[in-house]
This record gives sequence, C-alpha cells and structure tokens, in this order.
Amino acid sequence: MVISFNKSVLNNDGDKVRLLWPDDQVVHSVAYAKATQGHAVAKFDAGWLWTNQPTPGQANKKSFTETIEAVSAPANNTRVTTTEDTVAAPTFDPPAGTYRATRVGEEAYARRLTAQARRFKLVYSELREGINRILAGIVWFMVPVGALLFWRQISLFSFQESVSGSVAAMVGMVPEGLVLLTSISFALAVVVLGKRKVLVQELPAVEGLARVDVVCFDKTGTLTEAGLHCRALELAGEAVQSYPPGGAGLSGAPDRVTAALATLAADQSSRNPTMDAITAVFEPPAGHEGGIPWRVPFSSERKWSAVSLGGEDWFLGAPEVLLEAGADEASAAAGKRAAVLAAEGLRVLLLASRAGSPGGEGIRPQGLKAEALVLLEERIRPDAAATLEYFARQGVEVKVISGDNVATVAAVADRAGVAARGEPQDGRELPDEPEELAQVMEANNVFGRVGARQKQAMVKALQDRGHVVAMTGDGVNDTLAVKEADIGVAVGKGAAAPTKAVAELVLIDGRFATLPGVVAEGRRIIANIERVAYLFVTKTCYATLLAVIISVLGWPYPFIPRHLTLVGAITIGIPAFFLALGPSKQRYRPGFIRRVLQFTIPAGALLAAGTMASYILTRNAGADLQQSRTVATIVLTTMGLGVLVMLSRPLHWWRALIVFAMVGLLLTASVTPLVHQFLDFEFPPGTVLFESLGVAALCIALLAAGMKLTGWSPGGGR
Repeated sequence: MVISFNKSVLNNDGDKVRLLWPDDQVVHSVAYAKATQGHAVAKFDAGWLWTNQPTPGQANKKSFTETIEAVSAPANNTRVTTTEDTVAAPTFDPPAGTYRATRVGEEAYARRLTAQARRFKLVYSELREGINRILAGIVWFMVPVGALLFWRQISLFSFQESVSGSVAAMVGMVPEGLVLLTSISFALAVVVLGKRKVLVQELPAVEGLARVDVVCFDKTGTLTEAGLHCRALELAGEAVQSYPPGGAGLSGAPDRVTAALATLAADQSSRNPTMDAITAVFEPPAGHEGGIPWRVPFSSERKWSAVSLGGEDWFLGAPEVLLEAGADEASAAAGKRAAVLAAEGLRVLLLASRAGSPGGEGIRPQGLKAEALVLLEERIRPDAAATLEYFARQGVEVKVISGDNVATVAAVADRAGVAARGEPQDGRELPDEPEELAQVMEANNVFGRVGARQKQAMVKALQDRGHVVAMTGDGVNDTLAVKEADIGVAVGKGAAAPTKAVAELVLIDGRFATLPGVVAEGRRIIANIERVAYLFVTKTCYATLLAVIISVLGWPYPFIPRHLTLVGAITIGIPAFFLALGPSKQRYRPGFIRRVLQFTIPAGALLAAGTMASYILTRNAGADLQQSRTVATIVLTTMGLGVLVMLSRPLHWWRALIVFAMVGLLLTASVTPLVHQFLDFEFPPGTVLFESLGVAALCIALLAAGMKLTGWSPGGGR
C-alpha cells in the first residue's frame, strides 16, 4: 500500500487504498503496492518505488519509501493526524516523495501505541489496599456482633438503654477518620511536591515511588543533561586527523565531507538533539535543498540516515550498524576507533560514503567507506552522583537503559556513579523469551541499543520477578515502558505528550535530584499512616471484643456514645492528625496489614480486658451504672494514652508535646463540672477509681513487655 506525495491522505477503502492529492482528486488505486491503472505505480525493489504519475512539484522522481512504523520515533519530526473520515492518515512534513505504508488503520503503530496508552491502570497502593481490606473485615464483624448486642440489650433493658449501648458499640467499631487522614496526607504531599515542580497525576503515586526497589533510567536527559555539543570531527585514514568544532568549513576538513555532513544534519525530517548539535557547527551549503536525487530520513529503529550528494551516497549513523555487513581495512580501523571513543563516554557517529548508485536502486548500508567520526559529548548532570548514591543507600537498584552505543552508555553510567553489575548488554542480543530476559535483567544493570518495545518487555520481566519498578522517560518510544511500570515518571516539561499523559509523576523542571525528595515524601506518608492505623484499628478491636463480652454476660454496655467520643478524640483523633502530618525518615517495608494486626489484636485484647476488669470491679464495689461507666471511660482513655506513647516512639519533642497535651485534656475533662454534666460523669466514692487505674497500668505494662519480647516496633514489625 502506497502513499504518494507530501501531505497525501491515506483512506481505507475495503481491500484497497485510495491515494488522494491535496485537492482530493483520485489519481490511482493500489492494493498491497501492486499497480492497478496502467502501472501508474511500479514496485521494483524492496523499499524503492518509481512513480510515472506526475507528482505536483516533483515529476518522475524516485524516492526512498519509509514505513509508517517509524513516524512515532522521537528522532523524526513528523506528525500523525486522524479525522473521522480518514484511517491512520499520516501527514508528513518534508521531504516530499513516495512512501509505503505497511500497516494502516487500527494496525498502524501510532494508533496501536495510542490504544495501549489509553488503557487505564490504577496505581497500586499498599496503604489503600490494606485499609480497604481492614474496612471490609470490620464490616463482616460489625453486622453480626451489632445484631447480637442489640438483641441481648433489648431483651434485658429498656429500648432507650439498648439503643444507646448498641450505637456506642457500633460507633466504636468504626475506624472513623482513617480514610480521611490518608486522603489528607496524600493531598498535602501533592501540594508539597508541586512546590518542588513535580506534577502528581494520581494521589497513590507518591506512596508508590517509595515502594520501588528498581529504577530504570534512560541515559540522555536523566543521567546527562538534555543538550549535546559537537566535540570534534576525526577523519578516517592512515593517520587519524582530529578537527575541533569551531564553525562551518573547518580548516583541514575536505569540503565534500563537511558538505555531506551538513546536508544530512540539515534534513528537516531528521530533527533531533544529535542533528541539532551537528548543524550548530556545520552549516549546509547554499542550495543544498536542490539537486538531491534521494534521501533517507533518520530513524531510531534503523539508526542511520542517508543522502545522495555530488554523485556519492552518504550515510550517517551508528558505526556498529553501518559497518556490521563488512568493510575494508580502513573502515574496520574506524570501527575499532569508534569503539574506543565510545568507551570514553562519547557519542560517536560514523560518516561513510560509496560510489553513487543510479537513482538509488537497491540501497543498503553495504560496501561503505568510512570518511569521518563525529564526536558528540554529553555532560553528566551535577546532581546525578548524589541522587544515585541516595538510591544505593535506600536499597533501590538502578538500571540504565538507553538506545545509544553500549560502550558509551557504560562509560557515562560509570562517570555518573552507577555501580556496575554484570556486563553491559547490547539490546540487539537480548533474548525475546520473558524468563531468559528476566535472568539477564537480574544479572546486569547497563543496557545499550535498546528498542522501544524492548524497554516495555524489560520492565515486564522485572515485574515478573517480583520487583516494584519505576521507569523514567521523555520520548514517545518510552510511552509503553512508562505505562507498563508500577510508577512511570516523565522527565521535563519538554517530554512527549503521550509519555506525560501515561506517567503518574511528571518532573516539570526535569531535575534528576527531585526524585529523592519524592521518595522521601512517599516514605513519610507510609510510615505515618501506618502509625495512625495502629490507633484506629486498636479501637476497632477492643470495641468489638467488648461488644461480644457484654452480649455474653448480658450486662449494660459500659459506655454511652459521648464517652467514646471523648476516648476517640483524646487517644486517636487529635494525636493521629498531627502524627499523620509529621516528619519521618523511616524506610518502607512491605507487610502493612501483617504489622497492623500483630499489634492491634493483642493491644485491643488487653484494652478490652482492662476495661472489663475495671467495670466489674466498680460494679462489685456497689457503684451504680453511671459511676461504673465513668470509671470505664477514664480507664480506657488512660490505656489509650499508654498505647499512644508506645506508637509515638522515638518520642521526639513534638510527639511528647502531643502526649502531654492529651493527658492535660483528660485531666481537664475529669475536673471540669460542665464537662461532667455533658458526659454524664459521676465518680464513685473510695479507692475504686485508683484500683481501676492500677488495672490499666498493669495492662499497659503487659503490652510493653510483649512488644519488647517480640522485638516489635512501630513500622518495623518483628
């Protein structure tokens, strides 16, 4: 299937494709590149077409055919547009010519890329998942326990008393505020990161980056600064001659070499940072747009571009690609020289020539003669070493994945401070089988000459091994890998729109040093939310146990709703708000639910036991229900403050201040008459209250001893 002329439109017409000029006049139809109207279009070599149909402004011209697959490569300055009446209608900026489409409609690469990128994928959040599971479990307990309690209360006491006790029990089982605090913490983290020029597109992404144990970086724009500069031009021959850059027509460099290099770099369809660096030094000759029989735009998949100039075919691209089919001794020497320079961290391009082929038929990068090596240099980001050191300290493995020469990638990674692991791997030699690829990914951390599809496969291979993977990228070819990763990070405001659209985080200013701050913010949220989750779920545990015990005994519930409001505010609500927003440097560890249950079940059991012991002690001492409930409320609040102290360790000054403030609030409530009246408090006579407080102290001591024996600590588990 063929597209003819610049800005032509490709329409899907059943089994055939209609070729339209800009004025929509049907010129001819073809099916699978076969001529149908008097051989208006004839195919006579793979990749080359001759058109006998006069093309506006370009009559009887032979042109290289480019597949639509390549138009999405970031190295190409082409656009893909779609409308309601066109299918995969590619609009090509220059050059004009004849093109061949190997896939159209929904099969076109750009359409398939867009379709995959549009698939919604919710960021996995261990906090969200854990809290949802906890809430689901609470609902399963609440319904039968609440029904049992109400049935027992209504069968023994008045309706008002039954409703009051049942409501108090049900309210106590609900960890109200936990979801709200989690959402507030995420929202404030988004605000904080926004001030650091980080756009968070999904709230849980902040937590997600903190869970990452493998970060995949592209070299260009991440470890190195975005720009390139041309360092030198080395002429190949018996003696290598080096010419430092300084402007067009460098002294000593043959005019044919500089003219070919400048013409190749000036091709508007090959615009990319590499070509921009070359054109900044080599200006194209006057009238270079005319008299060029053919040209081949640069493709990141092909890794070379070509042009016919002055009766010669000129190629510019990766040395190992252009010379892989074999060359003379001089070219082989140039290939070895390119490998040495690449090992020094330079980006090396080979300029090669051969005698021009008539019309360019049968063009292949074969039989080339090396003419020069173009040396380009990238500057290591000044913050790269410190950032990589941070990830190393945090136990996060770094993998460098790039499309550049393997030796160059390895050298740059070494200069940036990436700790070498295994051998640098050439992406063209990587296995396709997922398990084999996963083994290579585990054993090595530097990869060069990696294609767009390979990046996605590499991320998937790491995930299959149980890793939480973050992928950074800025080009269209990074889109699927960024989408596939657990956390995708688009680097820079100049990142491609599809990549930014699928990324969970966007580093607006492109600063590599921002990432540690994002990780630290995520770990702060995880540690603090886990800390307050202990408080909320402990309350649920003791409230549930108390409801079951009271149902079995057939006694009045030891609290009214106002009592549990006081308990919740002093021991959970107020301190949890500050604990959730406070600073924390605690590292992330998996197992959120396991650690929460390890603490809350025994803690809830001890608090329920202490509350019931004081309730029984007060009733046996002859106190009435109002007095018994008062003592139970004071005892439960005291034990709750003990739990708060344990969960606030290490007890920094601001955490100690919170604890002392809550103790003061309890004492104030205990001695203020208006509060007594509101809470329906009445203290019993004698030493019953002090004996009950002794029970509370014993329960807290037992809980502290159990924590010490098991080695449990907030956020650390056992």
